[in-house]
Amino acid sequence: MTSKLVVRLLCLQAAVVLVAGQQKAGGDGKTSMPSPPVTMVAATNFTKCLMSGKSRQQCASAAGTNVSAVPDAMKGKANALADKMKECTGTPESCREAAMEALKHLMGKPVGDEQVAGELAKAAAKSAGDLIRTCFANAATEVDKKACVNSTAAREQAAKISGQAASSITTEDLMKFARASAKSEITEKMQSCMEAAADATAKLACFEGVRSSVAGALGKGADSLKASAVQEFVQGSARDGARQAMESCIADGTSADTCKAQAKQVMSKTLGMANISDGMLEQETRKAMAEDLGDKMVACMTAATNASAKTACSKLARESLKSIGMEAGEPSAASVELALAKAAMSQGKELASDCAGSRDECIARMKEKMAMAMGASKLTEKDMETLTYGAATEAAKEAAKACRAAMKANSSATCDDPVQKFMDVTMRNFSGTPEAQAVAKSNVRQDVAKSLQKSAMSVCIQKSSRAAVESCMADLASDTQDMFKSLSQPGQDARQKRARKEAAVEVVGESFHECMKAASTNTAKSACHQLLGSQTNKAGLTEDVEDVATRFRGDMVKSAAKACSTNATQRAQCLRETKEELKQGGMKEREFAKVKKLAIGKAAAETWAACRENSSNTEAECDELAKTAFEDLHGAPGSWSTAAQKIKTLGQALLAGNETVLTKLRSMEVDAEMDGTACVNASGNRLIEKLGEVLNTTIPSDAKKLCLLVFDKATYGAKVPLESLNDTEIQAKADLVATQLQGVDLSARRLEAFRRLDSVDSIYADQEVEETTVSSGAPSPSPTSSPSSPSPSSSPSSPPATADSGKTTCFAGLSMLCIVAGLQLS
Repeated sequence: MTSKLVVRLLCLQAAVVLVAGQQKAGGDGKTSMPSPPVTMVAATNFTKCLMSGKSRQQCASAAGTNVSAVPDAMKGKANALADKMKECTGTPESCREAAMEALKHLMGKPVGDEQVAGELAKAAAKSAGDLIRTCFANAATEVDKKACVNSTAAREQAAKISGQAASSITTEDLMKFARASAKSEITEKMQSCMEAAADATAKLACFEGVRSSVAGALGKGADSLKASAVQEFVQGSARDGARQAMESCIADGTSADTCKAQAKQVMSKTLGMANISDGMLEQETRKAMAEDLGDKMVACMTAATNASAKTACSKLARESLKSIGMEAGEPSAASVELALAKAAMSQGKELASDCAGSRDECIARMKEKMAMAMGASKLTEKDMETLTYGAATEAAKEAAKACRAAMKANSSATCDDPVQKFMDVTMRNFSGTPEAQAVAKSNVRQDVAKSLQKSAMSVCIQKSSRAAVESCMADLASDTQDMFKSLSQPGQDARQKRARKEAAVEVVGESFHECMKAASTNTAKSACHQLLGSQTNKAGLTEDVEDVATRFRGDMVKSAAKACSTNATQRAQCLRETKEELKQGGMKEREFAKVKKLAIGKAAAETWAACRENSSNTEAECDELAKTAFEDLHGAPGSWSTAAQKIKTLGQALLAGNETVLTKLRSMEVDAEMDGTACVNASGNRLIEKLGEVLNTTIPSDAKKLCLLVFDKATYGAKVPLESLNDTEIQAKADLVATQLQGVDLSARRLEAFRRLDSVDSIYADQEVEETTVSSGAPSPSPTSSPSSPSPSSSPSSPPATADSGKTTCFAGLSMLCIVAGLQLS
């Protein structure tokens, strides 16, 4: 049987199921279900009634429904507001004031300018999108369809409703409007079809039944759509419907549990799933909230005419988080910042999928949209590239999830390639040898696997105990083996294990980082450290909290170095910006070289391991790929040789899926970044002399490191053995070195007339740390919690006297404190 015939049969079955749904409901389309869904026409009329200032009872009676259906009926808000703006004959200002008054009646409370802008933008998108999709439906050729997304009528209608100038509404905006307008229609079609579907085959037919609607929303031919693309669009419609249900219900003053039940019903009916867990609901509504927040932020920032108005836009993030009822109390600063970042990535992902200009043109537009979504006037280079990388990973993740769902329903389903989706957003092709390209794609798949796990952990980490987190993860965490089909079972297991741990580190680390950025007092910083300890324990991470923080900071450096791949100049700038952000998150500047070293070494080890997964690649070929990755990311040609063996050892551990830990050594590593661009042996010797003076000891000659040009700046270094000192004493010495050597002149002692200044621009000093396997002799990690009185300084916890002594006593003491406080350590 041909694939076209299968599609036709499924479409025919979908039509039968849809008719059955109508018959089951009665000829007028009214269902006899206990909680009937309100049609869009009825919802729009109901909302218009509320906007006029009438009571809910009056409007419900007029609409022929009941007050309990109010939350479902609120889906007519965009249509009702659009009609009001189209009918308004006054000035743009008076029409906007009328809209504000209507929204006040609808929501039962005053609304600010920042909220009105977002609601008008939603209404404009729905109305203009309807016009474009009608045009798509009547288009006979691809040329005609392209003309639809340049519709003058749609552009002018969007301008009239939103209050924007028609010239400011881009083709990308119109394409997005078409997608937005289709969501509610597709949700209604799926719900009607799924209600009548008696088995899995009938449910599959429902997806084929909306294929043409999805194609129309995307401006594509139905035959060209992969099954996963239909699945992905329906999933997006379902989660947006659940978000709207939660928002309307919460705004109506209904209890959170009742609202969750209603939102679950929306998802269940749309996707044909019998059970929607609390975790799945939260995961999907948070994602939909971020997508909606991005649109609202862009609308607000576009409408804002001064700095004060732009600052007010930031209130939307807190309101959006509260609107879905998933936060206990006031949203934290960390929650707000992470929601804004997700909103920005959503904007970038959508614009990249629509933009038809050059990469430079598209990136410039993405940068503008993502900045507005973050509530910023502009983004740093690092933020722009890492958000774009995150948006690309998100696109690949959604494609992977949709493919899995499509394949589960039909094992012969066709799927979009997640890696290609990633490349479409970054607008970059992988370069280099075939082996290098294969490794790059493999690393993208690892990032996608981590992102899948991270989505689950972001929800689960809010649970009250480790047991609850584990239960939540068992429910939500995706099986990521599909990302590594070409690998052996041990290889797949190793990849999944790594993805789970890295996802947990990122979730815990992000919360701590954003908390520290917002903390302005020692008390607030102490609370951040306590949060780090609590979440480290709940996430099942077994290393010290300070090691978890170090790992996260390394991940930030690695992400920035990988994302900023245009050239060495850009990468150097991104790393400088990352350092500044890490300092805002509590890292001492002197620690940056340690964090960078761990990050770049890990990235190179991952490259080596990914290469060695293919048995046809020789060790020499993999060494070369790892060398290129290491030196490019480090910005230091010639730096591979001294690091090679340790990186390959770490790569072997990753390949085997072995547990790794950060091991503190009895030495201090010092790096002095100079203002000069040439290595001078005498300056390196001078650094050793200065170190001896500061530490009041003789530095052995073999402590001197090879001078490197790191992004064209001479960098001297040393590894100073400190065998007799404990961790605390080594940190104190590192503080002293950083203080005493900043700005020091290391030029050779010559006559002043002939002397070339060689001054220290940045000095980095910290206890040397290596990532090693547990089996290599490092002590096995044990669960830890935060200190009872954490230091508000940069280090997440006070280091023990030696590498492992005192931890058992510390943990026991913490357990007693937690027992007294009524808490549980598990």
